[in-house]
Amino acid sequence: MAFTPGLPVILNLDGVPSLVVGGGVVGTRRAIALQRSGSNVCVVSPEVSQELSDLASQSLIELRLRKFEPTDIEGMQFVVASTNDPDVNSTVTKLALQCSILVNDAEDSGRGNCLIPMSFQRGRLQMSVTTNGASPAIAKSILENIDREHPEYFATYLDLLFEAREKVRMNEPDIKLRTELMRRLAADGSILELVHAGDLVAAKQKVEQCISSS
Repeated sequence: MAFTPGLPVILNLDGVPSLVVGGGVVGTRRAIALQRSGSNVCVVSPEVSQELSDLASQSLIELRLRKFEPTDIEGMQFVVASTNDPDVNSTVTKLALQCSILVNDAEDSGRGNCLIPMSFQRGRLQMSVTTNGASPAIAKSILENIDREHPEYFATYLDLLFEAREKVRMNEPDIKLRTELMRRLAADGSILELVHAGDLVAAKQKVEQCISSS
């Protein structure tokens, strides 16, 4: 069968109701990721991890401590099937597809209409890697390399570039000039070096110099 690549996207799930069926290791990981993305998460499972219980005690997620029922799908816009029962996962996935809901089947990604790849985040930097089932170990190795190449201070560096971009967008009406200016900022390695050294004052001054010299 010929391989058809999917379309990589980043979903804005802020305030979006989502359902995670299963409270084990995978379900916990999915629920936490959804909650951090701003989704209103509901977890359905007879038993859940301590992490999920803690989130529920803080009113950060909703728990339904019972087996999945078809009515749990109602009102949801994103669904994850992540139980240790293949039949339940299949049922959840089929019901979600029938309702035209985005659904990830953690057991068999081919059954759902979306997958959740391994991901890396450093502040504003988000990167996801998938081998589409070929080798999760390779995907993990790639992300580990990305992690090593983008230390913690990279988040601060990107915040500086974001602030600069916003300022340029407000003050420079010419799109080509804006693009060229941001390209020059990104190519100026001295800004990242100053951030790495912890000299944020000098880094901001360097950014300002680049902007004012345009």
